[in-house]
Amino acid sequence: MTEEPGLTVDDPRRGFVQDLRARFHSAVLDGTMVDEMWGQSCTAYNIQFELSPESRATLCTAQAALASTQAPGVLRLVPPAALHLSVAWLVEVRQSYALDRRKLWRRHGVEWLEQVREACAETPPINLTFRWLVVTPAAIIAVATPRAGVLSLRRALAETLRLPPETPAPSDLVHATIARYSSALTDAERLVGAAEQLTLSVPARFTEVEVSEEMVYPSLEKRVLGRLPLLGPSGAAHSV
Repeated sequence: MTEEPGLTVDDPRRGFVQDLRARFHSAVLDGTMVDEMWGQSCTAYNIQFELSPESRATLCTAQAALASTQAPGVLRLVPPAALHLSVAWLVEVRQSYALDRRKLWRRHGVEWLEQVREACAETPPINLTFRWLVVTPAAIIAVATPRAGVLSLRRALAETLRLPPETPAPSDLVHATIARYSSALTDAERLVGAAEQLTLSVPARFTEVEVSEEMVYPSLEKRVLGRLPLLGPSGAAHSV
């Protein structure tokens, strides 16, 4: 496999993604999960980073390469306009809530936007690079490094936001989902091998977060509720 720019074989970031791939490998061979929600109407409220047209175009090239390893239609490729990096959830799309989702937004939306604004005011713009593709039982994801800037923002949001108890915390992964599954894979080994051989170098710079209402999953239709700038001093940016 071609070396990623700026990484060595012993780089700890490479070890992280190798562990991630190993964790999912046998599960993917045992079978993937068909995404029954794809294209369905929904109501969710998300905090995310939008990707640039250049980043989306490069990820779409990777999508096409992976799709060629399977029968037509097996992979559900996320459309370019829907590609994004999730930061956190306000009201998560798959979770059950005691109260109506729209009622939660009407009751708390103004407060949540102000709390997100507060966290963003202390966070500098974030630079990262999508470097690896990982096949999981639920999706194919493009994993980014460094993670520290996004993880720091997630911690700031967790400390600031007062969310419903049902809303889960995000994982420590920093990634964009590029595909899900419409049926069983026709050649799981070939897909996994192709993902591991493809070398990504997709730089991204984020200067604001988007708060949006998701109306068709997965973000095939949405309504932007706010764009909040990252205003922290650039010297405070993380590089791990």
